[in-house]
Amino acid sequence: MRAALTTEGDMLTLSLEDDGLGFDPAAQGRNALGLLSMSERAREIGAEFSLDSAPGAGTWLRLRAPLL
Repeated sequence: MRAALTTEGDMLTLSLEDDGLGFDPAAQGRNALGLLSMSERAREIGAEFSLDSAPGAGTWLRLRAPLL
């Protein structure tokens, strides 16, 4: 697992990456309440939420938020 927390200008970026089993985000459907919740919470604070994962290819997550 790799984690990074950086700032650039007035933005804070949190990146998390692993080389685990991964999953197909599109196939999660109604069972992906955690992903939906993270996305909604990011939007509420004016942040961008990105997630990329594929079976057998690990998962990459990024949250980019304005510094207050």
